Amino acid sequence: MAQDRALSRYVPALPECSRRQLLAGTGALLALQAAPSFAANEQPFFHSARRAGLQLFSVLEALTIDRDATFAQIAGLGYSAVETVTTVPGTAAEIRAGLDGAGLACRSGHYFPEPVPGLNGLNFSNDLSRIINDAGVIRLDYAVMAFSPAPTRLGGPATGENLGQFFARITPQLTADDWRWIADSLNRTGAILARSGLRLAYHNHDRELARYGADSALDILLQNTDPAWVSFELDAGWVRRAGSDPVSLLDSFPGRFRLLHIKEIVPVGEAQAATSSAVPLGTDGTDWTAILHAADRAGVEGYFVEHEPPFSRSPLDIAGDSIRYLARVRA
Repeated sequence: MAQDRALSRYVPALPECSRRQLLAGTGALLALQAAPSFAANEQPFFHSARRAGLQLFSVLEALTIDRDATFAQIAGLGYSAVETVTTVPGTAAEIRAGLDGAGLACRSGHYFPEPVPGLNGLNFSNDLSRIINDAGVIRLDYAVMAFSPAPTRLGGPATGENLGQFFARITPQLTADDWRWIADSLNRTGAILARSGLRLAYHNHDRELARYGADSALDILLQNTDPAWVSFELDAGWVRRAGSDPVSLLDSFPGRFRLLHIKEIVPVGEAQAATSSAVPLGTDGTDWTAILHAADRAGVEGYFVEHEPPFSRSPLDIAGDSIRYLARVRA
């Protein structure tokens, strides 16, 4: 980065760890200076006791090139927390050390429900003991199932089929009983994690808003999972993309949603069938003040901006625009 190169002229003798901390601190100061001022009786929604986080999938390519430098850049933008994902390179100990070096908190991480062809990462089906161990090293409170497992009767991705294509193919075939089966599997996994002091959370996409009579798939999951073992991470972007209201969901199920993805999804292309969430917050008119206040009422503990590829410009630049937008949201 240009800022990185400029600073290197003045601190050439600093060891890498200290240099990253300086970059993070400098960037955080700049972000603070750029934040809006508030009246005496107001405060920003995000502050020292309520952290603004970034889901690391948003900057996965940069992490692959230089993980710890990217952590420092995230902190420099003004984020004070992250949510990890199982495809971040490095061991759990290396990831924790890098986060500590950048001053970033991390209480939740995403894992696959089952093996994904062509992707390296831990999954709940085969790697539960290692997930528990790694979560302890990174100091996670929540292990998040990143997407739904597929019923065995529907098989897995066909040769050359990516996850998006696979779920687009099988979602119309899912039944209410399939979602009850998924709920049962969440209860079993959540009970095992709970014995290790770890909590399972489930992350939605738009397919969980498909309706089966009076209930959506998400309703079925919420109604058929034990709150003692299973929490949820509401992805507000996917909820809105499906035509539903995040505020209504948060208000209807207090205490069940403990994590929140802050994301906007816009249509791309003439057909408007394809979508992109690689846009900064404030692009599509989402009322984030209402959603964030509803999340606070509902007991949400972790708030994470997320952007997904394809990207038209630097993911870190987009993440910077998003946190500057959040700085204007009042408590």
